[in-house]
Amino acid sequence: MAQTRGKGCLILLYHKIGNPPTGSRQKGLWVSKDIFYRELLFLKERHIPVVGFKEKKEGIILTFDDGYENNFSNAFPILKAFNFKAIIFLVTKYIGKYNYWHNPQNEPYIKMLSIKEIKEMKQYGIEFGSHTYSHPHLDKLKIESVKEELVKSKKMLEEIIKKKIIYFAYPYGKGIYNENIKRALKETGYQYAFTMEKGLNTYEDNFYLKRVVVPNSFKEFKKIVSPLGYYE
Repeated sequence: MAQTRGKGCLILLYHKIGNPPTGSRQKGLWVSKDIFYRELLFLKERHIPVVGFKEKKEGIILTFDDGYENNFSNAFPILKAFNFKAIIFLVTKYIGKYNYWHNPQNEPYIKMLSIKEIKEMKQYGIEFGSHTYSHPHLDKLKIESVKEELVKSKKMLEEIIKKKIIYFAYPYGKGIYNENIKRALKETGYQYAFTMEKGLNTYEDNFYLKRVVVPNSFKEFKKIVSPLGYYE
């Protein structure tokens, strides 16, 4: 039985669920199906609440960056088994394609979510947000190009899921945000932006929401969620 300690909301960040392909140098962004299942079971058995973002209450929010096909084939069935929701941030240029923004010497190309898969997940209650159009370093772009990335991604997603897109996750989510990028997000209709900075959230700044990257380690996962309180 869990005992929350009233310190805020913990947003967890996943990327890829499954086993990394041969040649991957980004194994830290992969979590196996078995460990992912054990993590969600851990939350369920200890009654640690997995909440929707709009609830803005203590607990855990599950998020996924980039929008890989394995989020549908590997993570989605497990989410449904526990009746958990999540937010997936999509790189819209590569929907139905591959992760072409990666250097294939570091991470082989793998499939991204298709429109059909996105729509099926949306019907279940999975939410979606923007991870830009092409996954650039926003801080290296002129502000006009930043806005183009934000607008193109938002428009494309809204056409797919028929719902207003208000969530955004910064690519390479540490240290790339500044007041100009925040202003661009507000001006293009976003209401919340998610970083990769560690910590709990008390919703003091909607454009600087903290998230913790989950490694492929059940032991480390338990350490990550420990601020919310649980019994072994």
